[in-house]
Amino acid sequence: MIPADKPQRRMCGLILAGGRARRFGQDKRFAALGAAALIDHAIARMKPQVDALILSSNDPVPGWDTLRHISDKYADQGPLIGIAGGLQYAADQGFNWLITAPADTPFYPQDLAHRLLEGAGVDQQAAAMPQIGFAACGGQVHPVFGAWPTALAGALQNLIDGGERKIDRAAQALAKIYRVQWASDPKFGDPFFNINHQHELAQAQQRYTAAHR
Repeated sequence: MIPADKPQRRMCGLILAGGRARRFGQDKRFAALGAAALIDHAIARMKPQVDALILSSNDPVPGWDTLRHISDKYADQGPLIGIAGGLQYAADQGFNWLITAPADTPFYPQDLAHRLLEGAGVDQQAAAMPQIGFAACGGQVHPVFGAWPTALAGALQNLIDGGERKIDRAAQALAKIYRVQWASDPKFGDPFFNINHQHELAQAQQRYTAAHR
């Protein structure tokens, strides 16, 4: 139960699924990992963590027609464009936060949303400036895993219209950045391991098989 002196945090989750996967050689969203596609794993991890879930994709995602699809205003220009579209949708629907994750990272933490919001440590409305949280592990920051206050939707779109395409640079221009650290798994390594190449899919298959023995 949320204490009476704290505002309710309504979270909208966004799976970033708009990339063309040129390095992978095919549409990696539907590459099989175990009995499911990569995007299925990403959705399954996010769905229980948030109040609603949307997809950033310029084309249909078979099997997930029930989820709201957000198309990029500027197609094929990077994940920041997808974040901006998701942030505006979440703001219009009355959510306080947008939690983001990419479709090609099947092992990301199941406490992602909770820990990113706890990392803020203060009520956004009472803070001197808004805060954006990024996940980190082993000294590496993963800005595609983020917590964005929806009040920044208009300001972020203005930056994009002005030519900005880098997530970390846009975030620094808009807010105070905080980073939430996750420990590296002693057996599997970085939980934010993402798949860009076929050999990384093979590594993911080995990890998935070992975890489900």
